[in-house]
Amino acid sequence: MPTRPSIVKPKGSEERALLEYLEGIGAHRERGWAFHFHLSKLGTHSRGENLIYALGRIRSLAEGLLGRVFVLGSSDLVVVCKTVRLPAIKEEIRKIQYLFRDDPLIQLGSLGDADFCTIVNLTESFAEFLGLVRSLAAGASSPGAGPAPAAAGEGATLDLVQFAAIAGRLAASDLSWAVRFQPVYAVDEDMTLTRQFEELYVSIGDLERIVAPGRRLAADRWLFQHLTKTLDRQMLALLTSGKGVSLAAEALQSRFLRSGRFSLNLNVSTVLSPDFQAFEAGLDEAVRRSVVIELHKIDVFADLGSYLFVRDYAYQRGYRICLDGLSHVSLPFIDIGALAVDLLKLLWTPAMAIDVSSAERAVLQERIAQAGPQRLIVCHCDSDDAIAWGRGLGISLFQGRRLDAIAAERVAPAVIEVGPAAGILSA
Repeated sequence: MPTRPSIVKPKGSEERALLEYLEGIGAHRERGWAFHFHLSKLGTHSRGENLIYALGRIRSLAEGLLGRVFVLGSSDLVVVCKTVRLPAIKEEIRKIQYLFRDDPLIQLGSLGDADFCTIVNLTESFAEFLGLVRSLAAGASSPGAGPAPAAAGEGATLDLVQFAAIAGRLAASDLSWAVRFQPVYAVDEDMTLTRQFEELYVSIGDLERIVAPGRRLAADRWLFQHLTKTLDRQMLALLTSGKGVSLAAEALQSRFLRSGRFSLNLNVSTVLSPDFQAFEAGLDEAVRRSVVIELHKIDVFADLGSYLFVRDYAYQRGYRICLDGLSHVSLPFIDIGALAVDLLKLLWTPAMAIDVSSAERAVLQERIAQAGPQRLIVCHCDSDDAIAWGRGLGISLFQGRRLDAIAAERVAPAVIEVGPAAGILSA
């Protein structure tokens, strides 16, 4: 059986690619400019959210200059381009540096503009910069350079270079093999299950086993948030009519684009993207009105203004909104009325059955009553305790393996109904 090729670039490959690029333009009279962003000088606490934002801004900068970005093993970035307007570029660099305004190095003045990004005129200072890159390439390729990779199975985190390599590979892949769907059921007092809709999602566990064995893609919350945007685009591509690249993708389209009644986990920004517009162009209005868009609370509260805009857009188009990622601790602190969502997902954990005191339970029950128990979904239900806990608070919607097991045991069509969602998702 052939060995699956690694999607992580070999150590030092970006340094060598940069060196080859420079050697290729060495004979030119006008060699352009290089911008060396010294992100490795920043404190370790700046390596998460802001670093991935900076990467996006720098990539956008490079695209505007028709340039190329090299992500070095140290986490430094180098942009090489032919022509620039220096005043405008310097202003953009200052905006990128402002992302790290809370870093102690910048606050103390140890990391000035020049230290944050070295600007090199390759026509005038080519030899010096070429020598620097040669030393970087030699150091990155030498035995023992850099930290040793963690052994498979240790659940190690990925560095920025590895993460960028994985995201790039996934962006060019058909991920139909990793798509799963799980129903949300309405459960009545007699434990009769009525299927409301099916959530479509990419199995992160399967991705980890195939593209990052022994590593945890979600170990860094902000890097993972960036990765989910790539997964959004790939999921929408699979569901965009006429763009199926495999039999599995065609089967997904046939099953869900005709009948609807499914939900998608998306980022707020994805809903306004060209990918989403292409996806919804193939949806009949009746199907669109049965589709639920699930937005995670972290993404929503990161930019409430964007969320409100997306929410209004979604409602105008007929979609329903579900706020995902809630817990029994966070729910009482959320102004559900202001967010104006149709559904809310409450993550079940076994500790909820024993940790909620009488006072906390009273507050929780009050907020559930205010939100409308019929709009809450208890998810990750792996036991009967989860169902009993939710039913005790007036909740009737559940999702999880325990529900799937019960449904599998009851094969009679009269028990498992696939039909209108008891008014919850009606047009």
